Amino acid sequence: KQAYLEAIRKRYRKAKRCDKSKILDEFCAVCGYHRKYALRRLNEPKKQATRKKPGKPSRYDCAEVMVPLRAIWLATDQMASKRLKVAIPLWLPHYEAMRGEMANEARHKFLAMSSATIDRLLAPVRAQTGKRGLSGTKPGTLLKNQIPLQGCHWDISQPGFIEADTVAHCGTSLAGDFVWSPTMKLFEKKRVGAKIIKKYTKPETPVQRLLAHPAINSQQKKSLKNIYNNFNPFVLRSTIQKKLNAIFKLVR
Repeated sequence: KQAYLEAIRKRYRKAKRCDKSKILDEFCAVCGYHRKYALRRLNEPKKQATRKKPGKPSRYDCAEVMVPLRAIWLATDQMASKRLKVAIPLWLPHYEAMRGEMANEARHKFLAMSSATIDRLLAPVRAQTGKRGLSGTKPGTLLKNQIPLQGCHWDISQPGFIEADTVAHCGTSLAGDFVWSPTMKLFEKKRVGAKIIKKYTKPETPVQRLLAHPAINSQQKKSLKNIYNNFNPFVLRSTIQKKLNAIFKLVR
């Protein structure tokens, strides 16, 4: 019946006005339709077939994975996927403590996601939440020559010596006042011809780097592990956000 409808619809639309009445009579006689209903069927637009995405359907694009992924991504201030993949196992136990345990199969899929899969799943979420912020710095040596630095040699192979930059928590506008916080710099940057090559260390938290360093003794490691095991990153993030909001109120 559907095939007949498509065939007679083509005839009806190509026919001259004087022939359309005959085609309509034929259609009503064959299908038993009322003339007004038959006219609607002949004049209705052809439904476009829904194109399926090539390849297998995503095994990760489900609520069991997307809900915790979105929650942890937002709680980490929209962390980049390569860093987020490493952060997920650290945040997930605290997420489950607050929201309930995930099913074993969902947890396995959640932890097995690659950084590329995380990027693909978060693409529509990023479109909804908007940009993280803007750059507030420009390259130049003017300030570098005016900022006093420690004159003695820095032993950068030992914990406690860092080179830091700042990140502006300014939303999508650089107008007005906002808060700056420190962030670690990349591991290595070198120029090869006209190209600059940047190398980053494996994503790790500061406490993970300290625990792996040979200069940290067993007593210090024990103290660090005790601190680490007794804090919840979701609670810590909420506390920091409350304090930032208090600072924003003071500068407005």
